[in-house]
Amino acid sequence: MISRMFFKNASQEEKKNADISGRATFIFWGIFLLVNAASELVYDKPVISSSLIILISGLVVFFTTDLILKLKRRNGK
Repeated sequence: MISRMFFKNASQEEKKNADISGRATFIFWGIFLLVNAASELVYDKPVISSSLIILISGLVVFFTTDLILKLKRRNGK
């Protein structure tokens, strides 16, 4: 009951967009953390040492991917 007050029911298209965006974010974080770990092994210094920046960059990737997919599907119809 409470969730209906705050969240609308997602359509299949929105669920698919969220799934694709989540996968893109997961791939981004995986590659980024792999590069960061390799940099730390080779140069003894990570590319970015702040976890907050890594988290926020992943959120930016998620919402940007979601926006691009929404615009692409709107223009495609």
